[in-house]
Amino acid sequence: MLLAAEGHSNQDIARSLGCHVDTVRVWRGRFARDGRVVTLEDRPRSGRPARISPAARCELIKLACDKPANHGLQTRTTWTYATLARRLLHETGIGLSVSEVGRILRNEDFRPHKMRLWLHSPDPDFCRKVQRICDLYHHPPDGAHVLCVDEKTGMQALGRRFPSKLPAPGRAGRFEFEYVRRGTSSLIAAFDVRTGRVLGECKPQRRAEDLVGFMEALARNYPTGQVYIVWDNLNIHYDGSDNRWVRFNQRHGDRFHFVYTPIHASWINQIEIWFSLLQRRVLRCRLSLRRCLAPRRDGLHPPLEPRRSPPVQLDLSWPLRPNSAASRRMSRPRTSRNTAAKTDDDARAVEQFLRQYQGLAHIRVRHRAPLITLESGPADDPVLHARLRRLAANLWQLEMATHTGRWEPTPFRASRDELLELLLGNFGWTLSERA
Repeated sequence: MLLAAEGHSNQDIARSLGCHVDTVRVWRGRFARDGRVVTLEDRPRSGRPARISPAARCELIKLACDKPANHGLQTRTTWTYATLARRLLHETGIGLSVSEVGRILRNEDFRPHKMRLWLHSPDPDFCRKVQRICDLYHHPPDGAHVLCVDEKTGMQALGRRFPSKLPAPGRAGRFEFEYVRRGTSSLIAAFDVRTGRVLGECKPQRRAEDLVGFMEALARNYPTGQVYIVWDNLNIHYDGSDNRWVRFNQRHGDRFHFVYTPIHASWINQIEIWFSLLQRRVLRCRLSLRRCLAPRRDGLHPPLEPRRSPPVQLDLSWPLRPNSAASRRMSRPRTSRNTAAKTDDDARAVEQFLRQYQGLAHIRVRHRAPLITLESGPADDPVLHARLRRLAANLWQLEMATHTGRWEPTPFRASRDELLELLLGNFGWTLSERA
């Protein structure tokens, strides 16, 4: 009512308060007919009086917010509706059926049996490191090579005992359940940011000497010019007691520069994008990897190199600042009950925003409250790029896809438009078209 008195429209009030416009219209009409303060109280509901008191509901929610181990259930880590009903009856004498427990918790948007991954980067130099890597991707030094290096371990070389059946009209392709194990292999690969070339080498293990051997072969493929290596904080990526990378650099004229991604920020490394293609196209289907994982005598080779379109050229107009709204870590507020309708409107706004940029015609927006996902490729096997998660009315979080198909949350939390500017300005390579 105070916002209405200031002259705001119903749409503006609903957007700022995080409720539906119909709710605003009903309360404004009610107050216009009877301007007393008592009019703003809820009227008695029609129908049968409530059997479950508000105090019983609060006791249930209080119990669901606590750990099961604190209530004598030492072998459980999460609640179920049945265990909540039993413990509530045992501790308070309030008897609720399992379906009633489920209805009460769903009405409060509370699902104690579901857990999500939570991850943030504790690196104090997060913004500085991300800015340096983004500058290398967008503006590499003249004559220099920027290579993203990482290892993919534990790849199973599985084969089928019986040949698979190809798909036909009206019939999906099929493969027999039984498979043959042919061991595991570790892939060490390098992604050339400028050309999109992928060089890899398979090893039985991932050890420091294996990585040094791979880097020696990489140095032979890039005999001249400065080489910038972008990789994560794995222990074998550091010098160690034998100063492996100091001695390696001395052997090659000190032309190698090692750039480390922030802690818990593997999505910055572009080789992760190619690993995701390898995981989805080959490893997930349990195809026979004996041939493609077999080591080559001539050293490095481009394994399963995908088609790569020219990168999206975007204007770097969003410098990362430690005190910017996108880099502040904020506590997760509770989402409103009208998240689905809001996400639909925001998804249409994101589509309109992306149409302003050339080279992004391949990107499509898929929305399911409270998520807005940017993807491309076939609908039955989409290539995931990034997604926005709604945290509050005007607060979103940016998440990136990893090579395993899981989503890795980033520390960036801001408004929808600010995150899109950040994504397009500094992480535009994640949206480039990939086969």
